[in-house]
Amino acid sequence: MNGIWLVALPLLGAFLLPIIYRQHTSVGYWTGPIILILNLAIALGLWDRVATDGEPHSIAMGGFSAPLGILFYVDQLALLFVILVVLGTLILWLGKERGRIQEETLLLLIVAGGCGLALSG
Repeated sequence: MNGIWLVALPLLGAFLLPIIYRQHTSVGYWTGPIILILNLAIALGLWDRVATDGEPHSIAMGGFSAPLGILFYVDQLALLFVILVVLGTLILWLGKERGRIQEETLLLLIVAGGCGLALSG
């Protein structure tokens, strides 16, 4: 499992959600919560991996060093914030009215930003 999926999965979901919703409305209703549950499962899997290894993982992207490139630092505190962001959004998502596809897309973008913020090192 890779920490990049914690940001990439909600971004991909935000892009695909309007397309899926336009084709199949009933499937579009459940696409967002399924993406959030998958994101939560990835975060919990990484939590177990970091706890087992005893040391945090770092993921460098872009081919540049830390000041110029993107560095994700996956430790238990960062994963705690990711889990809180995803759980809070999932609770908010299941308690709101359905059919506002723009709002649901923005929620997935906010989750991607929150997870990226929590993991950025």
